[in-house]
Amino acid sequence: MKALGLLLLFVITLSNVRAANIKILNEDDFFPFIDENPNVFVKYCAPWYSKCQDVQSDFEKAAEELKDNKIVFAQVDCSLEQELCINNGVDKYPKFELHRDEDILEFRYKENTVENFKTFIE
Repeated sequence: MKALGLLLLFVITLSNVRAANIKILNEDDFFPFIDENPNVFVKYCAPWYSKCQDVQSDFEKAAEELKDNKIVFAQVDCSLEQELCINNGVDKYPKFELHRDEDILEFRYKENTVENFKTFIE
């Protein structure tokens, strides 16, 4: 039983390390965070939805590969932040937006891959 607990702790720690370059946003900090950071790539998702799960590793890889490019990656859990997602026009999962200065650009590639994320952002 102790080994199972240690394994679970390791998996949770590893998950947190992988996503360390992604800021989790909520209703309280979304707009101040966007205002403070001129380049934010936001993923709106529902973690239980398979398409959100499928894209998570590519989103994390892109965040890691672009961490030195002054781009901040952020994520909103729409199952917890429903009002924020509705107010930001989220009508499908996942939805991606690049907040660059005063502009909001929607990512609309057919495939959500690391290379497509990088091409769109750069």
